[in-house]
Amino acid sequence: MRKFLLNAQILLLFGTLICSNTAAQIVTFDFAGKPGNQVSDTSNYNDAKLTKSIITRSSGVIAGANQDRFNSTSWETATTVVDNDYLEFTITPAPRKKFTIGSIVLQHQRSATGPKTFVIRTSLDAFAANACAEVTIADVTTTQTSTFTLNLPSQNQPITIRLYGYNSEGSAGTWGPGDGTGNDIVVNGTTEVDAFSTETDITSFSIPQQTGPATISPTNHTVSVEVGYGTPVTALVPTIGLSDGATISPASNVSRDFTLPVTYNVTAEDGTTVQPWTVTVTVSAVEPGPTIATLTPANKTVDIATNTTLSITFNTDIQKKSGFLRIFKAANDQEVVTVGAANISVTGKVAEVSLPSPLEVSYSYYIKVDKGVFSNQNNVDFEGITNDIAWQFTTKQVSSNATLSDLKVDGTTVTGFSPATLEYTISYPYGTSSIPDVTYTLSDANASATSTDPTEMPNYATVEVTAPDEVTKLTYKVNFAWDAASNNASVTSSIYSVNEVDGTITNVPANTTIEAFRSNLTPAPNATFEVYSNARTAIATDIQTGYKVVVTAQDGSTKKSYTITLLTGIDTQESILVNAYPNPFTSDFTITAGKVIHSVSLSNLLGQKMIEQIVDQSKANISSSDIQFGVYIVTIILDDGTSTKLRMVKR
Repeated sequence: MRKFLLNAQILLLFGTLICSNTAAQIVTFDFAGKPGNQVSDTSNYNDAKLTKSIITRSSGVIAGANQDRFNSTSWETATTVVDNDYLEFTITPAPRKKFTIGSIVLQHQRSATGPKTFVIRTSLDAFAANACAEVTIADVTTTQTSTFTLNLPSQNQPITIRLYGYNSEGSAGTWGPGDGTGNDIVVNGTTEVDAFSTETDITSFSIPQQTGPATISPTNHTVSVEVGYGTPVTALVPTIGLSDGATISPASNVSRDFTLPVTYNVTAEDGTTVQPWTVTVTVSAVEPGPTIATLTPANKTVDIATNTTLSITFNTDIQKKSGFLRIFKAANDQEVVTVGAANISVTGKVAEVSLPSPLEVSYSYYIKVDKGVFSNQNNVDFEGITNDIAWQFTTKQVSSNATLSDLKVDGTTVTGFSPATLEYTISYPYGTSSIPDVTYTLSDANASATSTDPTEMPNYATVEVTAPDEVTKLTYKVNFAWDAASNNASVTSSIYSVNEVDGTITNVPANTTIEAFRSNLTPAPNATFEVYSNARTAIATDIQTGYKVVVTAQDGSTKKSYTITLLTGIDTQESILVNAYPNPFTSDFTITAGKVIHSVSLSNLLGQKMIEQIVDQSKANISSSDIQFGVYIVTIILDDGTSTKLRMVKR
């Protein structure tokens, strides 16, 4: 419920301070219907001679919702003013208007732990001192009214009012203007039209050709200005600054002949006060040396090529004399390049310098030029460049990125690849001879790389990356290793009985040829075998009991021996009819039988049929040039419908 306390005794009871009578209302705020936590609010009334005012909070307090207020929390518990806990609004007069402030009346409400003491400061003294007495209100939560008497002098410039709150009983306490009847903030004062100025001063005077600031004498009402050597003065265009509201005749920014002193009449804002001013322009008798029109590269530019050509364009034709142009490294003021006048090219107004060697990348430099290196055609010297800030530049910021964004072997990104990891190892089956293909992608397209590929296996490949700065380098290495060679020296057969423990091969028909015997044995992967007739010295040409099969594992050192035992007195139809040789084979192999062979097919161990051939005779020559190395099952179907299968190896 809104409450408006009018009784003077009640006002005194709640600590209300009323210091003087109030003038007419010139600014008011009413927060009725507002949520309380609005960021800002605009005055609901302003005197016609004032512009709208906006109230805001300082950063030291926080907006807090509370209906019909401009509410805030986080007020300080200190008992004196805290610089960053306040509300503020600015009163601004319209042009040619002024105002006074007599008092500010405030309807406001606090929570049980909100601030109790308030004071106003203004921008007139940069908020340094209190503009009125402190007001301490009663420790209640009902709406209270306080009056702050200011009696500020008449102003024609904006004034910012800050209402400070402190002496809070807790940082969570809230307070804000509002919850009253009618206007919650009322500024009482007066407004009026400001008097017209009688000032008739020339406050500034400039001509583009002048050599220095004009000399303005408010006492003698004179202006003196010097222009450069040889400047025509018959059509100079001055820019003239005046007192507020004043006018001048002849007008500013209008061409005038200054061969003789020129009289300007300044009329004050009041329209009646007039003051003549005498303006005198003199031409310098000193011929200046050449001055810089443009620099290449321009001062403080970046990304300049290290072999850039330096040039100075002057305001007049020049000639070179003696002295040096010097280039310094900004980091340590080291002189890194010195070019004598004799090595500088001059054409008309332009001097050019070609660097004897490139500068360093990503460095800042500055240039100095000795006085007398150049002069105009009348031998008046160029004053030179003597400081370290007139001509600065920075060479290109070249990347030092020498990483790869991808590294592939045979089209696949290396497992675990990271730009920061420089070495990798990839393993291949023992004996692999094919050379891997290494490709890469640069992280920085402006970097370069050199790669070395292996010529044999096992080996390694490298990629050396050079960053665009041509200094930073990284080398990536991919090792290509073989898996350990197998030591498996066993042999198997789908026709005969192989006993790994005893080292025997039995159930071999007595009439088996050496070719058929070999074709019916399958050594371990990448192992080889040979059949010996005695003590591993004579390679067998037939098969007899007691002969040896010696298997050599992939590692070349592990060997296993099997003793052959023939079946005596028993001839199996299959062994009599079918033989296949050579086994292992490299390209072609031959199958013979005691009967007509109808067809031959060859399948891999997955059951995929790779070759099928109709034979219809007792001997078949099978070509296998189109199939890969490996173990295959050969199926032979005879013309009587019987069949047999052989395991064969292509190498």
